[in-house]
Amino acid sequence: MRAVIFNFLLLVFIPKLFTQTDSINKYICKNNPRSHYLNFTIKYPKNWTSEDGDIYGIVQKFISTDGTLFMVDVKKIKFDLNELSNEEQNKIFSEEFVNSLFKTEEAKSSGATDFKLISFEKTIINAQPACTFISYNEISSLQGEYAVLQKNYLTYWEDKLITLVGQVMVLKSEKNFNENLESTFNYYQDYFNLMASSFVIDSKWEKLHNTTY
Repeated sequence: MRAVIFNFLLLVFIPKLFTQTDSINKYICKNNPRSHYLNFTIKYPKNWTSEDGDIYGIVQKFISTDGTLFMVDVKKIKFDLNELSNEEQNKIFSEEFVNSLFKTEEAKSSGATDFKLISFEKTIINAQPACTFISYNEISSLQGEYAVLQKNYLTYWEDKLITLVGQVMVLKSEKNFNENLESTFNYYQDYFNLMASSFVIDSKWEKLHNTTY
C-alpha cells in the first residue's frame, strides 16, 4: 500500500516540479507574411519577452530584462539557394559576402556605421551550409551613440536568406563602455548559441514529409 501511495505522489508532484522549474519558451512561426511564409520554431529563455519585428526583415525579437536582443531575420532573394552547386554556396557563405551585406543601402539606412568583422567560421545549421560571425558596429540614436556587438548565424532555405542575430549594445558615453560591452557579450554568448541551435526550419521538415520517392 505504501508503495502505491508513493508512486501516486511521484506521478502527481514530479511533473509539477519540472513544470515550475522549466526555463524555456518556444516560439512557433507558421504562415506568417513577415517571414515570407517560412515556417520555423525557436526556443528562448523563460524570462525573456517575445515581440514582433518592427523593421524590414525582422520576423521576431526576443528581449532579455537588460535589453539584450536575439532576432530572427528572413529576407526573400531572387533565386533558390537549394539549386546552387556546393561551389556557388561556398561563395555565398564567405567573409566577402558577409562584408558586402553591411555595405548595402539598407544597412546604411539602419544607422549602423563603422562595421568590423571580428571573426568568421563556416558551419552547418539545419543540415545545410551556413556560417557564424561576430561583428562590431556603431548605431546613432536619440539617446546617443551605441557600440554594438553581434553574434550572427547565417543560413538559408530555398529563396530565403535567414540570419539569427544575438546583440548587445552599450552607450559609448558610459564609463568603460568597451569593457562593459565585451563582458556582457561574453555572458550572453551561451544564450545566443543555445537559441541558434534550437532553431528548426519546419518548412524543410514539411517538404521532406510530403516528398515521395
